[in-house]
Amino acid sequence: MRIFTLPAVTDHDKYMQRCLQIARAGQGRVAPNPMVGAVLVHRDQIIGEGFHRVFGGPHAEVNAIRNVRDRDLLPESTLYVNLEPCAHVGKTPPCADLIIASGIPKVVVAQVDPNPIVGGKGILKLRQAGVDVTTGVFEEDALFLNRRFNTYHSQNRPYIVLKWAQTANGFMDQSREDFQTGINWISHPFTKKMVHKWRSEEEAIIVGAGTIRNDDPELTVRGWFGKSPMRVALSQKGELPQSSAVFGDSQPIWIINNVHEKISGKEEWMMGKNNETLPETAARVLYERGLTSVLVEGGAQTLQSFIEAGLWDEARVIVSDVTFRSGLNAPLLSVSATSRQNYGRDQIFQYFRI
Repeated sequence: MRIFTLPAVTDHDKYMQRCLQIARAGQGRVAPNPMVGAVLVHRDQIIGEGFHRVFGGPHAEVNAIRNVRDRDLLPESTLYVNLEPCAHVGKTPPCADLIIASGIPKVVVAQVDPNPIVGGKGILKLRQAGVDVTTGVFEEDALFLNRRFNTYHSQNRPYIVLKWAQTANGFMDQSREDFQTGINWISHPFTKKMVHKWRSEEEAIIVGAGTIRNDDPELTVRGWFGKSPMRVALSQKGELPQSSAVFGDSQPIWIINNVHEKISGKEEWMMGKNNETLPETAARVLYERGLTSVLVEGGAQTLQSFIEAGLWDEARVIVSDVTFRSGLNAPLLSVSATSRQNYGRDQIFQYFRI
């Protein structure tokens, strides 16, 4: 019998895991900023911790230092943070300056900030001030946590999540005549609520013109706490029924098309450039507008166009126990699922492109 020995968990690992754990509490609230947690440790005891709670608010390092009751302990403490402290003036003062002024002698960082405004400058500033900086602790986990932020800055586009529901025998929808509209539900109620949670975690949501015409979705967050994403519709000719639900409320909508550019109240039409496909235009526009992530909900043609363009990072496929005798085939991915979870009578498969 083979005996496997697990690697010892170091103090660095233990406290960085705590940083990552509390950083997740900012999901859906801090974008386009990253999720960051910070932990201050004195003689193997946590004396303060904090996370970035809301966009424009104090950063994790600031909240952690504020939560320390005895500031005299800081010159003998180590600060753990899953992302490099900033060294520039943005919506808040530089965290590197606060760390130096607080007399903290050691800082442990999981990943370097990919934003060129920071990009190693925070670490350099700390080291020049005599702070002992360690990097790369739980780096892979930190990169995954902030994969939206990292993709935006490293690939100059938002992180793209594909989502669809399909029957047990592989259909996304039943066969329709041209005049038929309305939703043919596949997933079950509990899973639908999960989808609204997913919407709250991304900055934009994309559907095609066919989905607008057939399903008449609102594309908002309902039944879950969180901000509704920016709504984006793809339409070659820029034509959508004005009676659609997306035009019937106060939320804005962008229409990516190949015909015209105009603004009418909360509605904005945007055209492609240099023979861009609609997915390419959508990725460019969202990047230029500063949105770090998008959920592509359908329909099948829109999803397939993103797959063919190689413009996707993650896919979540809901497979129900429902079956259709015939219908619209679901898209196919060339990679295997990395995980499967059961939600009542539905299963959710998760895929990553790389």
